[in-house]
Amino acid sequence: MKTAFFHDCVFIKNIDGNIYTTGGLDYKKLNEYVKYFGNVTVFSRCRNIKKDDDIEKMSKATTEGVEFNSIPNLNIFSLYYGNANKRLKKLIKNSDFIIIRLPSYIGLVAAKEARKQKKKYLIEMVACPWDALWNYGKIQKKLFALPTYILNKKIVKKASNVIYVSEKFLQSRYPTNGKNIACSDVVLDNIDEKVIENRKNKIENMDKNKKIKLLTLANIGLKCKGQQFVIKAISNLRKKGIEVEYYLARWRVFTIY
Repeated sequence: MKTAFFHDCVFIKNIDGNIYTTGGLDYKKLNEYVKYFGNVTVFSRCRNIKKDDDIEKMSKATTEGVEFNSIPNLNIFSLYYGNANKRLKKLIKNSDFIIIRLPSYIGLVAAKEARKQKKKYLIEMVACPWDALWNYGKIQKKLFALPTYILNKKIVKKASNVIYVSEKFLQSRYPTNGKNIACSDVVLDNIDEKVIENRKNKIENMDKNKKIKLLTLANIGLKCKGQQFVIKAISNLRKKGIEVEYYLARWRVFTIY
């Protein structure tokens, strides 16, 4: 089976020819698609590695059974009417099955074309574009929030198969008339049960007078990540005499959301 995967994810091409990512679409995740859908061609964005890039902080995406057929940037005109659109249409025509990850502008165009060519396709709804764009902070992003929300809502509504990564939230905001299921897209390594038990014991036996250390890992440029709620909770804890140290960790984000 030949499968095409569409998303806005930005991949990085190293000088050795291997493809890397700063996001979740690494070789482990892509291997899951290969396992169930055969050879996969990824249509997304890709750029060459830069001098200030740290390859050690990236995850390898290159893996057997996966080919990258990407565009250099997200040029909306080219995506809808130009060379990128022609390449997208050709890939869909030559594929047996289509996987579309939303929200993404590439995904919106691919879904419309897949339906036009009467190809079988699956949508993975992994986030809310309204929340991502409206809470980003920049006025330019807010201007795109409503039209992007409407487009995604329309596409998901008409889809025959949809996977939601949430239990209820995305289903209520982006309902579909097709078959759907709630299923997380997270791929985790095997976890030693002893590690979990040790952590539980440490929390239960923790000195109540000892300072608590909290850490969140997320893009601090997105209000929807919720760091502000952690800060409010810390205020309430301190009123109860509980001291807290809060660390915010982030990474460089290349996606448009």
